[in-house]
Amino acid sequence: MESLAKLRGWFVFTREAFANPREIGAVVPSSPALARRMARLVDPKAPGLVVELGAGTGVVTNALLDQGIPPSRLYAVELSPCLSQLLRKRFQDVQVLCGDAANLRRLLRRAGADPLATPVTIVSSLPLRSLPAPKVHAIVREIGVLIRPGGSWIQYTYALAHRRFPPGFIRSQSSFVWGNIPPARVDVLVPASRR
Repeated sequence: MESLAKLRGWFVFTREAFANPREIGAVVPSSPALARRMARLVDPKAPGLVVELGAGTGVVTNALLDQGIPPSRLYAVELSPCLSQLLRKRFQDVQVLCGDAANLRRLLRRAGADPLATPVTIVSSLPLRSLPAPKVHAIVREIGVLIRPGGSWIQYTYALAHRRFPPGFIRSQSSFVWGNIPPARVDVLVPASRR
C-alpha cells in the first residue's frame, strides 16, 4: 500500500512539475536521505508548532513524523491542490493546509493555530531561488514574524556554494546531502539578533 502511495505521489509530482516548474522547483521529489537530514534538525520535545512549507508528496512530512513530531503539532503547507489532496489521504492526522506560504499566518489562523502564541519551527522545501523576488520577500517576511526564541528555519537548496541569507537571518548550521538528486545543502537559519 505504501509503495502504491509513493508511485501515485511521483505521478502527481511529475505532472505538477511540468505544469508549474517555477513553483515546484525540482524534477524529482526530495530523497528520503534529505528528508531525514531535515527532520533530524527538529527537536520533537521542543514546544510549539512545526510548519512544513512545500510539503509536496510528503517525503519530509513522513520523516518529521518518524522523528517523533506529534501530528497535532505538524502543519503541512502545500500550494498545489492536487498535492494537498494526496497529502490529506496519506497523513490523515496532520493538518494539511492548501495555500500560499506568502500568507502563512492567515493559513495557520484559519486552521485554528495561533502562530504568534508559541515558538514555530519552519521546515522548508520551497524553491526560493526559482520563485519571483516579490513572492520570496513575502514568504521571508512571514517566516521572520513567526521565528522567535525557541524556533528556527530549516531550508534546503541546490545551490551548494554558500550564499547570502535573507536580511535578518544568519546560518547556525549547514550540511550537505550528497545522495539527493541533485545534491543539496541544508541550512538552519535563526534571526541575526539571537546568535
